[in-house]
Amino acid sequence: MAKSDFRKNEMMFVEVTGEGVKCVEAVKVNGEGLHNLIKGVVGDGKEIRFLLDNWVTCDPLKAKFPLLFNLEKDERVCVNDRFSVDVGKFDGLWQWARRLVNRGELMEIEELNNLLEGITTGNKPDKWLWLGGKDNLMTVRDVKPSLLGNKDFSNGYVVVWCKWIPKKCNLFMWRAAMDRIPTKLALKARDCFSNHLTCVLCGDGGESIDHLFCECGMAARIWHAISSWCNIPPFFIFSIKDLLEFHEILGKNKTKKNALKGIIMISCWYIWKSRNEIIFNNFSVSATEIIQNIKSLGFLWYKVEENIIV
Repeated sequence: MAKSDFRKNEMMFVEVTGEGVKCVEAVKVNGEGLHNLIKGVVGDGKEIRFLLDNWVTCDPLKAKFPLLFNLEKDERVCVNDRFSVDVGKFDGLWQWARRLVNRGELMEIEELNNLLEGITTGNKPDKWLWLGGKDNLMTVRDVKPSLLGNKDFSNGYVVVWCKWIPKKCNLFMWRAAMDRIPTKLALKARDCFSNHLTCVLCGDGGESIDHLFCECGMAARIWHAISSWCNIPPFFIFSIKDLLEFHEILGKNKTKKNALKGIIMISCWYIWKSRNEIIFNNFSVSATEIIQNIKSLGFLWYKVEENIIV
């Protein structure tokens, strides 16, 4: 992305509403506000906003000269609109809401004239510097590490996708691990649901992520059938993360671990699919039917991926 494009995108985000400015100013990079780390170098003055951008000092002119800013009709005016076309110098032209009348305003305009003395515009385009990097270059590659530098991802749970199952199953498990699928208790926590909170698969217990896939009586029957089918020890799980890591504790080879991992993900996806069929379509489902579909889909998808690899 070109520097000018990056700057235009940032300007569009900031200028949509007053709240957008607050959002940008709230972002900190090493304790410094994001907006303060972008500084303009005047060329033709057509991109740099005279009052809102950092270009003369480390802060926008609106912060240094608040009285003048309050009198300006066009707050987003650019630098070239305040500089003479002939000589490229600040000419003091303003769109005042009224004339300067008090001492504070007169002192500010005098200080501003002194500050801008010697600054000229030219024919080259404006440049933008990223003050948070080494070379002051503003590119997405330089800005991104700075924005992520203060983030702590040490407590984040990473879901490793299974390649032989469809993306929809992987996406579902990724959302489930973050408790981002709309179970009844999750919706209630967001004030989006006020009806019965019991699990529709077993009729016992509040429907949460961990209940639906680990505590539910129907889920227990499904995991028992899966363990017999895969010839592995019974499932001993308490949370969705236990399910996602179950294949790692069996001491199997890599191929068998990968196959079991995919079957577990397919099972969770189909349990959720069956739950939705009951709620939204008034279908009746049984553990036997769910198990048969899991086996059919698991075998089909695994053989398809196997044939593609071969």
